[in-house]
Amino acid sequence: MRRLLLRGTFVLVGSAIPVAYIASFAGCSSDTKPGPPPLVVSDDDAAKGDAKPTDPPDTALPPPADGGLQGTIFTQTGRDLHIYDPYARTLKRIGSFSCLPSEDVMLDIAVDRDSNIYGATLDDRFVRIDPVTAQCTIVRTGTGLDYPILLAFVPRGTLDPANDALVGFDFDDNYLRIDTTTGAITKVGTLNPPDASTPYAASGDLIAAGPNGMFLTATIPGIPRDAGDSFVKFDPKTGRRLALVGQTGYDRLFGLGYWGGKIFGFTTPGDILQLDPKTAKATLVRRVDAGPDAGTVFYGAGSTTVAPETPVVP
Repeated sequence: MRRLLLRGTFVLVGSAIPVAYIASFAGCSSDTKPGPPPLVVSDDDAAKGDAKPTDPPDTALPPPADGGLQGTIFTQTGRDLHIYDPYARTLKRIGSFSCLPSEDVMLDIAVDRDSNIYGATLDDRFVRIDPVTAQCTIVRTGTGLDYPILLAFVPRGTLDPANDALVGFDFDDNYLRIDTTTGAITKVGTLNPPDASTPYAASGDLIAAGPNGMFLTATIPGIPRDAGDSFVKFDPKTGRRLALVGQTGYDRLFGLGYWGGKIFGFTTPGDILQLDPKTAKATLVRRVDAGPDAGTVFYGAGSTTVAPETPVVP
């Protein structure tokens, strides 16, 4: 993703914010929160019209015995938080992000081991999000281009011996750490080595995938766009790229989650994918139908850093 300042308006190039969606903010009153229509989960042949609406918001999700919401992949549009269950292949809307003004949208979210959720917005707000209600609180507002829009937590012991650490990549592919209490940003490293002949550009999301390692989606010069986003393994201690796993075959892959030993991807047009950590091959699991606003579905995703490795049957 790349963001440019053009006549006072932030525009993301190759990002999860469609031009039509940004244009839809024009003329909206302060008490109107525009956004995509309610998501619809369908079978792979969604075009046949056999999709059914998702469940209404669930504000009383029963926590597991340890008090967390582990084993759940959170996904989001620009305005709403959802939960995706990889085993039942269902999507539930939790609610709307309460702290965002009408002209702002959530670009990505990250989830720690205790299911605390944080997010970054188009207007450079860093926020804390309630996983049960989607109510949000602004932690800090940046000065324009401070916060990365590719966010994830790395497990404790990686950058902090006692806690998970929130990280992300900025628009210059710097690897940053964010203090979740103050919103302060610290540079850790860079994605590309100084002498890289082919620089990779972090483009969508990153995820800690248990014993598989840490991955991100990227664009790479010279690789045709129709090959899809690149899937790259990197060192979570430094941010430095380790290996190009392969091409996913899907572009605009802006959300990643991990659960039951599997990596899941979420595209802006609404594809839900399963990604092979060894080859980057993407298998279509479901599609989400956004009706006339197709292309404005998934803006980001996140999952706990202690997601179960063994599939759990609901």
